[in-house]
Amino acid sequence: MITLFLQRLEREWPRLLWGGFLGVAFLASLSFALPKQFSSTMRLLVVQANVAGLDPYTAVKSTEQIAGSVRELTYTSLVANRVLSETDGLDTEYFPEDEYRRRRTWQKTVEVGLVPGTGILTVTVFHPERDQARRLVEGVARQIIEQTPNFGYNAQAKVIDTPLPSRWFARPDIVLNGLFGGLIGVFLALLSLFFKEIPARRKGR
Repeated sequence: MITLFLQRLEREWPRLLWGGFLGVAFLASLSFALPKQFSSTMRLLVVQANVAGLDPYTAVKSTEQIAGSVRELTYTSLVANRVLSETDGLDTEYFPEDEYRRRRTWQKTVEVGLVPGTGILTVTVFHPERDQARRLVEGVARQIIEQTPNFGYNAQAKVIDTPLPSRWFARPDIVLNGLFGGLIGVFLALLSLFFKEIPARRKGR
């Protein structure tokens, strides 16, 4: 059965190409129809003064743990509310008044990554307006700098990369979605060939 399927696949490879093409076209078109968002990114370094009695490895892990705690803090309503109330020029109406929806929107808006083995935090904010994304990421960075000393002895955070806005919209990712659509299209084409081979196999018996 597998041999027959491979033979059929060799004969009908254009079907796979068409399936991939249609998948790319569909998801890419759908991506263009979705709301567009720009991004702005900053990087911060969390450092901790040398603590007597700690070896270098333990000191690095301690710094990484502090940075991880700060990272999780940025997703809380504490930081969200402070950023929205203390950052000048923000369009606060973008975030719903309902607390549940506000938290969900905030967590979709802000992404904070931690480079393993370091105290480097990469803060990325998404917003339909490029200027608002820049103001938001600056507000988040300011809160990280203010909150970091609460998590460790002599711990502090400093900016190592200023805001870098995206030149083009960052969400949705049309290229990635198109590739994903192509894979789905090829998979569905393969599936259709496989199920067509089963009745042909039965008729041949």
